[in-house]
Amino acid sequence: MKARLLLIFICLTVLPVHAIPAMMFNSIDQYIERAQGIWIVEVIKAESPSKSLEGGDSFEARVLQTLKGKDNEKTLSVIPVFQQLVPGHRYLVFGFGPMPLPQGTAWLDNGNVSPVAIPPSFSLALLQGKSVKEQLSLILSARSVEIDEQNKRLATEKRAIDKGLEFQKQQDASPSSH
Repeated sequence: MKARLLLIFICLTVLPVHAIPAMMFNSIDQYIERAQGIWIVEVIKAESPSKSLEGGDSFEARVLQTLKGKDNEKTLSVIPVFQQLVPGHRYLVFGFGPMPLPQGTAWLDNGNVSPVAIPPSFSLALLQGKSVKEQLSLILSARSVEIDEQNKRLATEKRAIDKGLEFQKQQDASPSSH
């Protein structure tokens, strides 16, 4: 009995620590190898929570391009772990685990990288004739650039806010404001 409890304890505490790196984004090659499917999709709509796993959000998406997996998929249900997807936006989705649902199958992402928002200015025509690895590199590079641009804009906004807050603190602390 003690041996079984020890085995259960080890499985619940030690093994998950080793499973986490297996899902982390370490390389494009690793994602290509581990994903059962890789798609470029456009989100059509959020599905009602009652239709998805454990009441979490799932999204219906139109398949724009299949990079890996069955090429006959027209739509997918996607369950993002951490992201809220936006209807009308395009995403790169890695299917790591199909989840059976009453109305079909939903693909669970890994929560680390996938789904990857594809910048609106990115042309899918750039992917034609490229290997899966090259296509992923182009999309991920474009997203990285977009994130850098967003961070610069946010940093400028943050500096302006911080400056205003600091000025207000100085005014509140000055004897003439009392």
